[in-house]
Amino acid sequence: MKTRVRKFQIIAILILSVLIFSILSGCSTFNDAEAVESEQNNIIYLNLTWHQHQPLYYEDPDTGVVTRPWVRVHATKDYYDMVSILREYPEIHVTFNLTPVLLLQIDAYRNGTKDLYWVLAEKPAGELNTDEKRFILERFFDANWNNMIRKFPRYSQLLAKRGDGSPESVENALTVFTEQDFRDLQIWFNLAWFDPDFLTDEPLMSLVRKGENFTESDKTIIFDVTLDVLNRIVPEHRELQDAGQIEVITTPYAHPILPLVYNSDLGEKGDPTSDMPERFSFPNDAINHLRISVERYLSDFGREPSGLWPAEGSVGQDIIRIVSEAGFKWMASGEQVLAASLGIPGFTRNSYEIVDQADELYRPYIVRDQKSGSEMYMVFRDLRISDLVGFEYSGTPAERAAQDFIDRIEAIRLQLKESGEPGPHLVSVILDGENAWEHYPNDGREFLHALYRKLEESSTIKTTTVSLYIEKYPEQREIEELWWGSWFTPDYSTWIGEDEENTAWEYLLQTREMLAKYDIAGRKQTTEESLNAALDAMYLAEGSDWFWWYGADQDSGVDEYFDEAYRALLRKVYEELDEEVPAFISVPIIPERPASPVKTPEGIFVPVIDGIIHPVEWELAGYFSRSGGAMARAEDVLEKLYYGWDKDSFYFGAVSREEWGSLTEDGVFTLYFSLPGQEDVISLSEGDTPLGFGAGYKIEFYRTPQGTSMELYTVGLYNTWEKTDSTGAYAVSGKNLEFSLPFNNLPAIQPGDQFYFRAYLNRGNSDISPIPADGPARVIMPNLLDSEPVMAVNDAVGDDYGPGTYVYPTDTVFIDGAFDILSFTAAENEDYYLFSYTLDAPIQNPWGSGVGLSIQTFDIYIDIDPGAGTGREELLEGRNASLQEGNGWDYAVWVEGWSQKLIGGLDDQSLAEVSGTPVKVLVDAEKGKVTILVKRDAMTDAGPVENWGVAAVVLGQEGYPSPGVRRVRDIQESASQWKFGGADIEGEKDPTRIIDLVVPGDADWNQEDVLADGKIPLILSN
Repeated sequence: MKTRVRKFQIIAILILSVLIFSILSGCSTFNDAEAVESEQNNIIYLNLTWHQHQPLYYEDPDTGVVTRPWVRVHATKDYYDMVSILREYPEIHVTFNLTPVLLLQIDAYRNGTKDLYWVLAEKPAGELNTDEKRFILERFFDANWNNMIRKFPRYSQLLAKRGDGSPESVENALTVFTEQDFRDLQIWFNLAWFDPDFLTDEPLMSLVRKGENFTESDKTIIFDVTLDVLNRIVPEHRELQDAGQIEVITTPYAHPILPLVYNSDLGEKGDPTSDMPERFSFPNDAINHLRISVERYLSDFGREPSGLWPAEGSVGQDIIRIVSEAGFKWMASGEQVLAASLGIPGFTRNSYEIVDQADELYRPYIVRDQKSGSEMYMVFRDLRISDLVGFEYSGTPAERAAQDFIDRIEAIRLQLKESGEPGPHLVSVILDGENAWEHYPNDGREFLHALYRKLEESSTIKTTTVSLYIEKYPEQREIEELWWGSWFTPDYSTWIGEDEENTAWEYLLQTREMLAKYDIAGRKQTTEESLNAALDAMYLAEGSDWFWWYGADQDSGVDEYFDEAYRALLRKVYEELDEEVPAFISVPIIPERPASPVKTPEGIFVPVIDGIIHPVEWELAGYFSRSGGAMARAEDVLEKLYYGWDKDSFYFGAVSREEWGSLTEDGVFTLYFSLPGQEDVISLSEGDTPLGFGAGYKIEFYRTPQGTSMELYTVGLYNTWEKTDSTGAYAVSGKNLEFSLPFNNLPAIQPGDQFYFRAYLNRGNSDISPIPADGPARVIMPNLLDSEPVMAVNDAVGDDYGPGTYVYPTDTVFIDGAFDILSFTAAENEDYYLFSYTLDAPIQNPWGSGVGLSIQTFDIYIDIDPGAGTGREELLEGRNASLQEGNGWDYAVWVEGWSQKLIGGLDDQSLAEVSGTPVKVLVDAEKGKVTILVKRDAMTDAGPVENWGVAAVVLGQEGYPSPGVRRVRDIQESASQWKFGGADIEGEKDPTRIIDLVVPGDADWNQEDVLADGKIPLILSN
């Protein structure tokens, strides 16, 4: 903290010097030319853009009720007040993006649609049934507990009475909540989601003051105000735009990744190593998304739009022509796209977090389509300042946060002025205008007022809109080719390339090809009304929001909800055209939440397939059980299902309560399973029971005159099972069945691949005794590849204290040993470089990341030519350490729960993230082991591990890091709930954030000294 204050004191002195110079210079009389030159040198322009968007929430087809309330509650809390506040600051110019899919849902509410939360809130509390009460207890505390619930005494009291929201707490609350409790909760959920300005004005102020013992009639007041706010959103934006204070921009209709709709093969431009689905290319759909957004804008605002925020800032050279021909003058994206367009690895920042390449980032560019001559202006957001507002300023007092914002813009201006770069320049800060504010006290009102006031008072920062700026300064530099990427990454990897994402694109393609027979080829006919409805459902299915939640890179906690909504849109396309809905539409892309095994596999083993499941022989296997428990039934004849593997085969063992001879005499035992890369799937068992995943294979056991027989099937033509020539070994003895399935009978399986399985006994065409009972089994394949460690180091126990003084944060998620490295290895084979850490504690995942990590960050720094002095010395941002002089890392492997990246360290000390998904992570939670696999073809110049020097560390993962820090947790003087303690804040150097460092036992250096000094030696394998 002391260092940060010192940095901004320096910036303040620089700013004061320039202000004094400006005052003295103001004594002279300028002619017009001098005035223009003064503005170019002394003024910096700020483009502040608030992006307002919500995904399309699923509407129950039977009731017409929307299943989620987030459009409505953000309307009452954010969309109206974010623009209306500007009436108090008439000199401030701001841009708002209102997406068509958001406005579509606002219109639905204005025309009578309600969401489930609204319906349940309106229902008299005395008439609620048990399921409705349970839903209210689970979901009516969906708000920021500190900023939106605990500020209201009665709402806080109800939260305490409900408890933490666990199933046990909810069931207990059902017995203790009174009718009045439920009525007060119905009111408070909806009241708390209003902007504070509404709560200090009538009629809502009286309800806030009342606080409790609400009546049913009080609900009418809330929902009358709700409709009033919904009706005022668009008119308020239109009025301020007509007054010239704001600019309203739009997004292609259904919020699609427009370049991927144009041609999904463009996903390979920024992500060449990733697997792509079969090409989806419907340029007319991309054009129609733009056309509909323009038509919607004309209807709402009475003029043609000028600016476009393409969904997720997703742009590329290929869409310039269609965007320009739709009438748009400018678009916006992220700084990484600009960097790639300019041919640089990225924008670097100095110790004050000022961009080193400021003259390149802070200006519009012109991009031309070379064939048509169409052109666009492009602006690019400052990632750091945008993220500060979106994620970090919420924890800082409002005045200080607003001043920090101003200081950063001023520091950019000073750097540009001192470097002599001709201006004026334009800084673009673009971020969500809705999701941040619940994390701020009082909905961020104090911060916004302070920010707008300071901007109005500034004589050197001028807010503007992009349209105003390019009208005044039309001559700008050109970009020869606009890179293919989004607002936060120079690729589209969040939306395409992973198995789930690719499956969703394949579903989309099959549906669009069917529809093309009507609207493109004209081979089939229908009514205009039906065709338009089918096209609308198709466009909505092309939206980016569905693909955002597929794959492991994003996790909403309810991804299956978005999967269902996506497939419902595809279903509607078929239904509107009276086409038979294909079976794949019913197959969840995101499988049902998996069941938890009684025991997970502990290692490879090779059982003898003789029908005898010996405890010692199968002790390393995992297993599921149906013995006892709430799910057990009398007909559950399957008792246990064992599973495991060696390097060549899967192994399964099934234990029943009856002899297998009699079981298969009048029934069939079937194991259904999925594998990565399967093309066709079946989602129902032979008894029409939903499997919870799409199965590409099944193994059947049935009785023949010769005894029990085993057959392997795969999905064939017309979605039917086809018998294969491959099987495996099997044996039956009494109540035991053992069988194997060799890997060479299946598609290639790689470490980190996941597959699902579930077994049923079918009798009389009815399924009984599913195992697992409460969902499919999910297995993530461990590393079974041959790879002897080239480097193996045992680290000291109990040295998870950084330079010797660090202590863990105080929250209970940080268990003892969670950051203490016991061993580290590096190995290789023909496909991968493999690294493994073993920690002195089980791996915890309290925040539910997709890879099983939540609290640790693992960095591995690789110098492929130790001593040559090539590569980068300084470690990744915020580590506050570097390699010892004479060494430089060429690659860094950075792994945490939400980011798994390979990063290049260049000779000029800059960073370059390797595109694609070259890093996989395997977590053995119980053993505290993390295995990291890096594709060799992503490190083509790396050579063998035996020639490397390596530094391996562990840090604390942080989702809301300090400025300039790559997502790792701070160290402060004393530990707090989320911060490590033990830092020497009086020292001249910023304390390292490294908690443990791998140190060989025979090293002539120790961890304490090198981390205190910040200079880390390499470990050499030879």
